[in-house]
Amino acid sequence: MARGPNKKNISNIVLPSLIILGSLLISGVSALRSSRDVVNNYVSVWEEEVARDLLLKSDARMLKKIRSQIIDIAPDVEPESSHRPSNDSCFGEQIVSVTLYGTPAGELRICRSPSKLFIRTLTSPIFAFGLLIGISFALWLMRRSSREKAARDLTELAVRVAHDIRAPLMALRVAISHTPSPSSESTETRRLIESATERISNIAEDLLNERRVKQNSVSKEKFKNTKSLQESMEELVAEKRLLAAPGTIIDLRISGATIETTPITAYEELDRIISNLIQNAIEAIAPATEQVKTHVVSVDVMESIENLKVTVRDNGVGIPSHILPRLGEVGFSYGKSAGNGVGLSSARQWAQSQGGDLLIRSLMGAGTEVCLTLPRR
Repeated sequence: MARGPNKKNISNIVLPSLIILGSLLISGVSALRSSRDVVNNYVSVWEEEVARDLLLKSDARMLKKIRSQIIDIAPDVEPESSHRPSNDSCFGEQIVSVTLYGTPAGELRICRSPSKLFIRTLTSPIFAFGLLIGISFALWLMRRSSREKAARDLTELAVRVAHDIRAPLMALRVAISHTPSPSSESTETRRLIESATERISNIAEDLLNERRVKQNSVSKEKFKNTKSLQESMEELVAEKRLLAAPGTIIDLRISGATIETTPITAYEELDRIISNLIQNAIEAIAPATEQVKTHVVSVDVMESIENLKVTVRDNGVGIPSHILPRLGEVGFSYGKSAGNGVGLSSARQWAQSQGGDLLIRSLMGAGTEVCLTLPRR
């Protein structure tokens, strides 16, 4: 397991370094080529006059003057001593021939200073651009690596919780099985506890199953759930009614030709998603103003030929318009002191992964509506 992160850390260093070194090399080649062109162009301007002096007068003073002036227009060119041997080592050597109508008259041997050429390379716009790209790429890789590490840590935490929670769930099931239920009210409460326990157990098993799929590349096992979509939604709403504050009305409306027989496994995580959406609505109306005498959460489940649509509405305080675009961002929460921004973001990501979407509409003082749309299975 440790080899993967090590390779990623190496790539985070190597790839930006290659970009920077590549831009440095391109910048150096460009600077050398530019210096050569400047020398050739300057000599060509005086070539005929210099060649006449050399051929007709054997006068090399003009050639030496041109040689001394080249340093001013090409700063990386080294001053060359008249006693310097022609076979001496020369960095970036350039031989410029001087001719008169094709007749060779002489030549200039140009050498360059490595340090001056390197300074020109570092100050080149090409290198500056490559350096900027390399640093930006390195920062992006670091941020991506940090996000991946955070995701891995969160997954590990979830898996540990899922693993450790199975023991108390088993104890709870045993305690329920040994608890007498003398009244119909106790029977209903017991049924809700059993349903909630089963959902918690399924969530834990699902997390552990996901871990096995990722580690062993095996196909994901489906939980054996014989409940229909309608039965699952009715149990979920009944559970939320039990947990909601006194006076809160949670209304469920279900419509659709096959919704009574559609298995909940056709929408594998729908009950978890709807549970989070209803809980958000309950928490949104909890701090409602005194003008709202009755707190209402309505859940509409409607199945058509094309899709399944679940709409959760509340008559809470609403959400400001400038906050709405950020709802659904990972880690962003509004209106809840203990919120972590996981519920809405995971709901939207899951819906979009199924080919659907999650839309949020709200009006200050009137409430909020969350609409989940999924293609029909």
